[in-house]
Amino acid sequence: MSIHGCRNARSAAPGSAVVVALLLPAYGTAQVLEEVVVSAQKRQESIQDVAIGMTAIGSEELENLRINDFEDYLSLVPGLSSNLAGPVSDRGVRPIGLRGVQTVSNTIVNGQNTVGFYINDTPIPVANPRLVDLERIEVLRGPQGTLYGSSSLAGTVKLVTKRPELDVVNGHIEAGVSSVDDGGTGYDVEALLNMPIGDRAALRVSACNEEQPGYIDFVDIDALGVPTGLEESDVNDMTARGARAALRFDITDSFRLNASYMYSKRELDSSHFITQGEAEIALFARFLMPAYDEFSLADVNLEWDVGSVSIVSTTSYFDSESDTVQDITDALGVLLRPLPVPELRYTPFANRNKELTHETRVVSGADSPLQYVFGVFYTDREEVSHTFLPAFGKTSVLEVFPILDDVLFTNTSPRLRKELAVFGDVTYHFTERWAAALGLRYYDFDFKTVDDFFGTSLLVPGNAQVLRGAAKEDGVVPKVRLELRPGDGYLFYATAAKGFRMGGANFPLPTNVPSCAAQVQAVFGQPTLPSGFQSDSLWSYELGGKTTWAGGRLIVNAAVYQIDWEDTQVATGTLCNFSGAVLNAGAVESRGGELEIQAAPSDQLTLGLAAAYTDSKVVEPLQLPGATRIFAQAGTPMPNIPEWSVSATADYTFPVSASWDAFARLDYRYMSDRPVNLTTTARKEAYGLGNFRVGATNDRWTASLYVENFTDERPSLGGTPATTSLGGRGLDYTLRPRTYGMILEYQF
Repeated sequence: MSIHGCRNARSAAPGSAVVVALLLPAYGTAQVLEEVVVSAQKRQESIQDVAIGMTAIGSEELENLRINDFEDYLSLVPGLSSNLAGPVSDRGVRPIGLRGVQTVSNTIVNGQNTVGFYINDTPIPVANPRLVDLERIEVLRGPQGTLYGSSSLAGTVKLVTKRPELDVVNGHIEAGVSSVDDGGTGYDVEALLNMPIGDRAALRVSACNEEQPGYIDFVDIDALGVPTGLEESDVNDMTARGARAALRFDITDSFRLNASYMYSKRELDSSHFITQGEAEIALFARFLMPAYDEFSLADVNLEWDVGSVSIVSTTSYFDSESDTVQDITDALGVLLRPLPVPELRYTPFANRNKELTHETRVVSGADSPLQYVFGVFYTDREEVSHTFLPAFGKTSVLEVFPILDDVLFTNTSPRLRKELAVFGDVTYHFTERWAAALGLRYYDFDFKTVDDFFGTSLLVPGNAQVLRGAAKEDGVVPKVRLELRPGDGYLFYATAAKGFRMGGANFPLPTNVPSCAAQVQAVFGQPTLPSGFQSDSLWSYELGGKTTWAGGRLIVNAAVYQIDWEDTQVATGTLCNFSGAVLNAGAVESRGGELEIQAAPSDQLTLGLAAAYTDSKVVEPLQLPGATRIFAQAGTPMPNIPEWSVSATADYTFPVSASWDAFARLDYRYMSDRPVNLTTTARKEAYGLGNFRVGATNDRWTASLYVENFTDERPSLGGTPATTSLGGRGLDYTLRPRTYGMILEYQF
């Protein structure tokens, strides 16, 4: 797995010959592992020279492993976790975590992710574009608040796209077909063209369309959960479309303009939720549950070289929309008496996000002992979520509470965030061996929210409420690091860094509801709801090393860490507060480590192994002073965090003629079982996922066959009991069953 880079032909340090001899055969002409250049510290550097625990997946590896979306690289990167259910998530929200720090706050309501997500220089909510024409994926572990700001409490994920090339016309066309065991068939096509425009400009355009086959059967049921006899096969077909256009214009030799526009959309005929797995993967429900999300991102980037200093300025605009429909007949059917309930009950969720972002930074050259990055950052984000629950002709709830205008419940919630920050990161090299780094970020944010309710007298007293909340906070995020380079190809570092995730405002409670005081007292330890919540308090301590051996044929990187996470943002809710609230409570501790190894034993063979161990648990009860409700006792493991995650890859290429090479590629990912949530003992099943690909390639053509999930693993990834009885039907999800496919690609 070529997930790291190295300098070419580095020599081993004294004493390393024995280790290398044990790990590598004595091949005289073995290849040097490919160097991967990253921008983790907002400058271009070899990944082996960056004193950060990180993984980078280069463009060649993205192609070799057929990494097309978030789920593909989620299990490949050790320590990266998610509560993701399928390629399209509820309201477009994808909670992700690193090193055991994953949100326990409801990001749909008020909170943010613990991991920042970037496309190039633009921070956006965690998205899942159909990946095409990508230079690399960078996953930076540990707090990255100094350079990457809010939501980088546990780290940052960056998708870096390829830029236009000035002096060459090139591109490729790719087409593929696939088939799923016990499922349907699909296809995908993508195309890319790079074209110079005169001597100083170039245009790069790419597009893709994928029809992913379904594998979930739909079984129609009545209000009592009894199948009606109506069934439909393979209902979770998905269409993924994407396009990107990028323009490069070298106005002078030292002043460049880059502009791009990206569009992505995923549509599911029905979400990947199921109520029955193993032999038959099926959804027992009253109707299909379609979903979609789409986004567009436009950005303009200016780069100006002034002597040895570079000035980089990026302005971007992000616009996204998502919608899902869920069957909640079981939950509400018992309320809408008399039984049976003939009509469908559903809750459509819609979410809209608009964000304007700007960053300007000054970056020093790499030749001076003093290296620095200074910058300013500004973002203005508007998120609007909407929930609508029709009554389908019912006139009352429990034959007591009247239903007005055929609406059980409707809720629209705009959330406005503005953040201004100034940041700096300075590294000074005292000698060739020793260096120290200091980073600081000052932030100032404002958060405003509005909650507009309308519904029955049971759900919304007085039938309508408009509630407003606001929060404001500023502070400083520090980072310190010590670096040691005892010889060429060896880097060791120690880092202490503070994490940062923006706080926010809670919606006030509806008025004139006496019963709310008791509920709020139980949760918050006071009769009134706190108006807002603060940024988490997180400190991370890390020791790491990056080593290159045998002239660049072996890379061994490792890191260990201790994370202390206090005032943890925790989502809660009461019957009087449907959109929920967030509180700061208790403390969490996460400790563990990562190991990544690459080897090139010969010109034909490359091997990779990556593993992460994570022990993340509550160390102080998630409970406010004076409150009687405890969200988690000390010792409770954090949800959705696997103790072990491992991935291994092998790539073997050999010539079969003067112009053709054959290849075989194998990758295997393992994730141990993990808790579903803080309040139950239910666990998501452990699983192993294996993929295999064989083919042939020359200078123009590549043809290949592949099998994904070749052992046909079908674990319970939701950890929810899958029943079909009224009031108890849970929604689960699983891996895509064994999938076969073939791909044909032409490059020019």
